[in-house]
Amino acid sequence: MKLFLSLIALISFVATAHAEETLSEKAEAVAKSVVREVKKGANRAEEAACGKLTGDSQAACLAKKAKNRVSETADAVTDKATEIKKSAD
Repeated sequence: MKLFLSLIALISFVATAHAEETLSEKAEAVAKSVVREVKKGANRAEEAACGKLTGDSQAACLAKKAKNRVSETADAVTDKATEIKKSAD
C-alpha cells in the first residue's frame, strides 16, 4: 500500500513539475497564430483571383499556390519550433 501511495505521489509531482507557459508567451503564440491566419487568408484571396484578374496561366497560378503552401508550412514550423524551444528553457 505504501508503494502504491508513493507511486501516486511521484506521478502527481512529475505531472505538476513541468514549466508553465507565461502570459507573455501565450500572447506571443496567439499573435503569431493571428499573423499566420491573416497571411493564409491573403494567400487564398490571391489564389482565387489568380488567372481571372491577372491573366496568369494555370501553371503560374498553381506555382503561386504551391509557393504559398510552402511558405505557410515554413511559418508554422518555425513558430512551433520557437515555441518548443522557449518551453524547454
